[in-house]
Amino acid sequence: MADSPLVWWRRQGLRFRLTVAAAAVLALALALSATVLVTVLERALMDTVDDSTRAQAQTVRVAADAGTLTSPITTHDGTIVQVIDARGRITHVTYGADRLVPMLDARARARVLQSGQATLLDGRPYAIPGFLRVVVLSADHGQTVVAARPISEIQNSLVTAGRVLLVGTPALVVLLAVASWLMIGRTLRPIAALRRGAADITHTARSRRLPVPQSQDEVHSLATTLNDMLARLEEAEQRQRALVSDAAHELRSPLASIRLQLEVALGHPDGQHWQETAEGVLEDTMRLSRLAEDLLALARLDERGGVPARREPVDLDEVVRQVVDRYAEARLTVCDPVVVRGDALDLSRVLTNLMDNAVRHTASKVEVALTGDGVLTITDDGPGIPEQDRERVFNRFTRLDSGRSRDEGGAGLGLAIVRETVRAHGGRWSWRTLTRACARSSASLWPADPTRGRPASGVRLARPVTSRPVPRSQGARQTIPVTWGPGALVTGRLACYARGMRAARRRPAGRTLPAAAVAASLALAVAAAPATAGSGPGTTAGPRTTMTVIASGLDNPRGLNFGPGGVLYVAEAGRGGPGPCIAGAQNQTFCLGPTGAVTAVSKGRQRRVVTGLPSLGTPDLSEVLGAHDVAAAHGGLLVPIGLGTDPARRAQLGPDGAAVATLVKATGKRWRSIADLGAYEAAHDPDQGQPGTGPDSQPYAVLPDGAGALVVDAGANDLLRVRPGGRISTVAVFDVRTVPGPGGGEVPMHPVPTSVARGPDGALYVGRLTGFPFPVGGAEVWRLSPGEPPRVYASGFTNIVDLAFDRRGRLLVLEIAANGLLSGDPAGALHRVERDGTRTLIAGDGLFTPTGVAAGPDGAYYVSNRGTLAGSGEVLRITG
Repeated sequence: MADSPLVWWRRQGLRFRLTVAAAAVLALALALSATVLVTVLERALMDTVDDSTRAQAQTVRVAADAGTLTSPITTHDGTIVQVIDARGRITHVTYGADRLVPMLDARARARVLQSGQATLLDGRPYAIPGFLRVVVLSADHGQTVVAARPISEIQNSLVTAGRVLLVGTPALVVLLAVASWLMIGRTLRPIAALRRGAADITHTARSRRLPVPQSQDEVHSLATTLNDMLARLEEAEQRQRALVSDAAHELRSPLASIRLQLEVALGHPDGQHWQETAEGVLEDTMRLSRLAEDLLALARLDERGGVPARREPVDLDEVVRQVVDRYAEARLTVCDPVVVRGDALDLSRVLTNLMDNAVRHTASKVEVALTGDGVLTITDDGPGIPEQDRERVFNRFTRLDSGRSRDEGGAGLGLAIVRETVRAHGGRWSWRTLTRACARSSASLWPADPTRGRPASGVRLARPVTSRPVPRSQGARQTIPVTWGPGALVTGRLACYARGMRAARRRPAGRTLPAAAVAASLALAVAAAPATAGSGPGTTAGPRTTMTVIASGLDNPRGLNFGPGGVLYVAEAGRGGPGPCIAGAQNQTFCLGPTGAVTAVSKGRQRRVVTGLPSLGTPDLSEVLGAHDVAAAHGGLLVPIGLGTDPARRAQLGPDGAAVATLVKATGKRWRSIADLGAYEAAHDPDQGQPGTGPDSQPYAVLPDGAGALVVDAGANDLLRVRPGGRISTVAVFDVRTVPGPGGGEVPMHPVPTSVARGPDGALYVGRLTGFPFPVGGAEVWRLSPGEPPRVYASGFTNIVDLAFDRRGRLLVLEIAANGLLSGDPAGALHRVERDGTRTLIAGDGLFTPTGVAAGPDGAYYVSNRGTLAGSGEVLRITG
């Protein structure tokens, strides 16, 4: 049976279908246009003839009324005229007109007179070729004037125009079809190149990539994405090959040992001690069993794709007691009740691996402590590990030279299991040097049971489980803090309280901490402290609220704002990239990548409307800088791109880093820099001369302002105005002030402005995060109004990250860390300040390092939550 036309059509090539569709649409459009053109032209020409004929008839009627008609009647344009008296006789005519028979009979004349419109008349019965347009007017004394004009010329013109269109339209369609065929073929040429490149890649061809077109279009994005996929597949294949090779190598030794013992025993049965042989074989079999279990554990972690097998409440104190009781060298010094959410078996395995490592390398003792605020510490006094090996020990099948004895060590999978399990639970690990003393490993844990440990948050991620010590260099004290969620995210932050004190004492004159005080202050690698969101003078608990996740899977979401049509736009700082890389304010390594974005949320759906924005991230994604805010204005989206260090370092990023520390404008999917804030800071440095300052740019918030915009530069401690054409001026500079330091004495504290909003009174309101030592209750909201001195509008907040006004003119204040950044507590808080100054805590539990707030047109509040996590960020809708 023959295929239906629809099936045949679907089987044709894309080039053919697009060409035919374009030609068909054009043919239809041209046919309709030609029909309309001929119709309008005919109507216009006929109206012209009617008006001319009516004018001649009017002239004759005037002469008839005055009795001055001549015989024959004279007309200058060939109009045929008959004057008929009341008895129906023709009294006057133009030259050549019929004097006996009227062109219209009495009934026809009456009908035309009544309608007032010209009529069409066949002139052949009156010896006139072609058709006529006839007009009838009534004169005095019962006379009637009948005027007619031939329209053969008009008809000939219309026929000629029709013939031209009949020939020209198909020619134009054919020309467009040919042009479309060529253009579509050229457009599809890169796709054909991709297909040929993919066909050339076989399962044995490594390091092959698809050709990437030079044009920055969708095909370029497709080729780049496919090449990234090939790179990931190649990396996965290499990991698989390495795993198989290493596993085979590890299996050879115990198998060879078993074979050798059995061959010797069978070859010399009389002198063989069978019990010793059995014990040796059993020992090698146990090694095989442990290796198989470790490989199975890693395989399951890989299979789950970084997701724990279960998320359920786990009594961590019970797990710690059970594991510690197995080791004679270990002593449990503190074990407070703590409940976390996770997989009990995975947590037990992680703790066991850490304890095995600590016991294997300790000199005399291992001490374990679990405190009620969620900190697990394992301390040992064993030897050290070279600095260059501190990352390598977490790779699979890695054993250092001092531990390569298989009788004492394992297969090198224990720490790899620890790292993968921690990552599966959403955590991070890193090295920290504290003091020259004993070795200590610590972990921040966030209890899930509100009756045990810290109050629970209904939407928090699972927290870290433990940390494990590894061999260390003699006399050095190291930690591997396994922190969960955004527990270790701030550039220039302090690894712990003591380290923060030392950093504050030796901080150079140039600005260090505020250089990234926003991105750098978003989380701290320190022990967790109890959450007491809602601190601040005069704060009262608000009504019960409901939180709903309306967007998820975001990469480090930051500021958010509503645009036309009620669309909510969210800035995503991204997840960095492969490079080039630069050193941050605290000498961290930040690598550049086009992973920043803007996501639009509307009618229950989310989609990235702007992509490819610059993003700077550390290799472990613990700190990410990039698109920090977004605002809809001037027919596009305004997005400030952060840097967090001296703008002079941008040169190290090459051409791709030119948009860092700028204000960009996105129109559709394309974007461009419209103001270089980093260059302005390098040239002017408005806060120079203050303690601990120097060139530093961290554009963090934007507010549309007339034809321009206002931008808060958190690194530069100022508020800038951007005018059309990229002209920049300083609106306000926020001063550094000295405050009591945690260890005594005075330390300079940077203001670190992070947000700006326009109030119902027209004034500007600026929120300040504050720099080190991040005092609880030390953040303020300043009011700036032309002609008035700046003043503190509201104070007593902690680490303000964003401001907004709701539709009733009330100020919303968002705290990224309600208990202070030095507490390590990721719990944030949302406050509302009434016009009379009273405060209401809108939300506390459920906010996990929030980074942006907006008031919706529906009266709800919207918050960027988990704003320091790549792939786990979300937007909450808060009602109540």
